[in-house]
Amino acid sequence: MLIHLGRSIPLYVRISARRAAKSFPGLTYLLKNSPNRYTIRGVRTVDLRQWYLPSRFEAFAKSSGFSEDFRDGFWLKTAERFFVLHDWMSFSGHTKAIHIESDVVVFGIYSLITRLDAVGMGIFIPRDAQSRAVGSLVYINKAEELSNMISFFERTGLITNEMGLLAAYLDSEGGGKFSLPTADSIDASLRGSRPWTSLSATDIGGVVDAAGLGQWVAGIDPRNTKKAISNHFRNECNDLEFSNLRFRFDPMAQILWARVKGGGNVRVFNLHLHSKKTICFLSQTALILLVKLSEIQRPIPLESSTLKLVRRGLLGLGRPKKLR
Repeated sequence: MLIHLGRSIPLYVRISARRAAKSFPGLTYLLKNSPNRYTIRGVRTVDLRQWYLPSRFEAFAKSSGFSEDFRDGFWLKTAERFFVLHDWMSFSGHTKAIHIESDVVVFGIYSLITRLDAVGMGIFIPRDAQSRAVGSLVYINKAEELSNMISFFERTGLITNEMGLLAAYLDSEGGGKFSLPTADSIDASLRGSRPWTSLSATDIGGVVDAAGLGQWVAGIDPRNTKKAISNHFRNECNDLEFSNLRFRFDPMAQILWARVKGGGNVRVFNLHLHSKKTICFLSQTALILLVKLSEIQRPIPLESSTLKLVRRGLLGLGRPKKLR
C-alpha cells in the first residue's frame, strides 16, 4: 500500500506502485487525495477524500512540534499518512497491511510477511538509530496496534519529526511493536551492537532498508543538497562499511542479496531510493545495474549522461526492459 498526499502524483510514484503490484501477489492500493484519475495496471487507486476524516490529524498537527514551513509541511504529511492508513483499515475492514513509501522498491516481499506473521502480532518498523525509526516499509498484522500508535502520537506531541515519533513509540511500554533490522545487520560483527531491542536478520530472513542502502546505491533527494547527485552517500546512522558491500540479484526469484567481504549473503527486502531517479523505478535491469555500479570504489555522478548509458545498457547488461 502506497499513500500520496499532494495535488499531483509524480511519475516515479506511479511506476513504484506498478512495481509493487508486480512483486506482491495480494492487492496493491494507492491511496491519494488528488482529484486526478490515474489508471495503473495491477493497482487500485482510491480517493481517500471519500472516507478519510482529517479532524483527528488536524488536532494532532496543532499540538505537534512539526514545522509547517519545511517543504510545505513535509513532516506533517509523513505523520498524516499513518492517520490515513488507520482510517483506511477501519473503512475497508482490512486487518493486515504492508505500507511502503513512494520511493521504495521491494524484492520478494511475500516471504517477509510470512516471517513476520510467525514472529508476532502488531506493527513492524525499521529502525537505524536510537532517536529515529524510518517508515520506508511498515507491516501491520494487528489493526488495534495501529490505533495504539495513533493514540501515542496524540499524547506525545512535541518531537521534531515523524521519525522521532516512531522511535519513541517503539520505546514505549507494552507489546505489539517490533523494530526491524536494517543495513548494519548485513555485517555479522555489527549485529546486536545497538542499544535498542530489535528483531534480527535471522528472525525475519534478511534486512529492511530504512534509508542507507538506497542512498548508497542511488544517492539522496536532490532537495537535500546543493551538489550534483551521485551514489555512495553514507547515511550518518549506519556503522556499516558500505564500500565492502557486494550484491547479487536473482531475476527469476526476484531476490536481492548483499554481503560484506568474507561474510554470507543476507536478503535485502527493499531499497529506499531516496534520490527518486525515475530510471530506478522504470527498469529493473537499470536498477540492478546501478546496484552493481555501487561496488565500484569511487562515487559515480547520477546525472543525465550516466543514466543514458545505463538506459542503453552500454555497461554490459544489455538493453534495459521497461516495466510492463
